[in-house]
Amino acid sequence: MKLSISGYYGYNNAGDDAILAAIKQGFKEHEIFVLDASNRFNFQYIAKSDVLISGGGGLLQDRTSTRSLLYYLGIIWTAKRIFGKKVVILAQSIGPVKKSSNLSLLKKALRLVDVITVRDQSSFKFVESLNLTGTKLIKTADPIFALPRIEKKSQENQSSPAIAVCPRRFGHMPENFEENIAAICDTLVKDYNARVFFIPFHQKDDIHSCVNIMHNMEQKSELACDHGDFNDIIAMISKMDLVIGTRLHSLMFAVNHIVPAIGISYDPKVSAFMEEVSLPVFDPCNLSDIPKTVGDIFQNKEGVKRSIELIREEFHDRALLNFAKGVVT
Repeated sequence: MKLSISGYYGYNNAGDDAILAAIKQGFKEHEIFVLDASNRFNFQYIAKSDVLISGGGGLLQDRTSTRSLLYYLGIIWTAKRIFGKKVVILAQSIGPVKKSSNLSLLKKALRLVDVITVRDQSSFKFVESLNLTGTKLIKTADPIFALPRIEKKSQENQSSPAIAVCPRRFGHMPENFEENIAAICDTLVKDYNARVFFIPFHQKDDIHSCVNIMHNMEQKSELACDHGDFNDIIAMISKMDLVIGTRLHSLMFAVNHIVPAIGISYDPKVSAFMEEVSLPVFDPCNLSDIPKTVGDIFQNKEGVKRSIELIREEFHDRALLNFAKGVVT
């Protein structure tokens, strides 16, 4: 079987690159064509495929832009209406969709889709509320939870906890947001003797945020994995004692390797994930309690890790549902 995949691929975003790697692994017995940054409108890929996969990730929302939403909906419409292909929305967070005209277009597109798998409970409830007929809806998990995990090695210096900070810039970012993160990191170094590592997930954007926060810090910190390879980022995060992430996949990589995490919710998908894994999440406008939360996690580190391990196994099993019989076949 031949599959074409539409998503935010080819843009040096470690999270999306990891999703694509997991999808390719999950469907490795099929021939795969990717509509990436260099092939966004390659309709020949769709024409010669048996199935169009839209996803994974947070593609169907207008928080980023209406133009982005219309592109992904247009690919779905083209695959179904022009080429008559089976269409699968795979492992997506769907929404938010704020504009009424966009919501109407989303509903029309979703009614064309054969199978929808969503990676969080809020997306499941949202799609369920649309009362789609003839569409199979499955709650799964992000495909990265199906990726092989890195075996951890014991850490030599337990007195100096390693903390990864994975920031990003976003619309409506609070004033002095990066300065506040810098002050929090300074506190973590002083209070916990922490080693702070900044990891950019999206080279085009995150590197500026990382460098700006580091320049605003008084204490020493390091920039890590600034070349953007997701495998190296996963390896780095697996060695951490804690991750503080604005990037969703920094939190997912942490949970997948039983590393405690704290989220900063620039988008509902971050809150949705952190609530499901029962880990703390903060509003970008109110970050003052992060150092105290870090202390609480360090005090109960083994208990937190046991809880994460149970959740990780559940997410692993749910991630495999994206590739189960009946999804694309």
